[in-house]
Amino acid sequence: MVLPDNVLFEDKAEVFEILMQDCNLHTILRLPRGTFTPYAQGVKANVIFFQKGLPTETVWIFDGRSNVEGITKKTGP
Repeated sequence: MVLPDNVLFEDKAEVFEILMQDCNLHTILRLPRGTFTPYAQGVKANVIFFQKGLPTETVWIFDGRSNVEGITKKTGP
């Protein structure tokens, strides 16, 4: 599932709490800025991988933003 950054990491992260309790949220992939350019320029987004059922024990976070320049029309396909 693709979610905006503020849904998971803001002060009132109710969605994150629900996912942690009701689902096995095993992976969060933080996408680089510009992933959705030109449709939503500058949006920070995450791809989350989860299974409904058991509560979360361990979460792997892969940060695709570190050491990556923003994606633009000129630099990316």
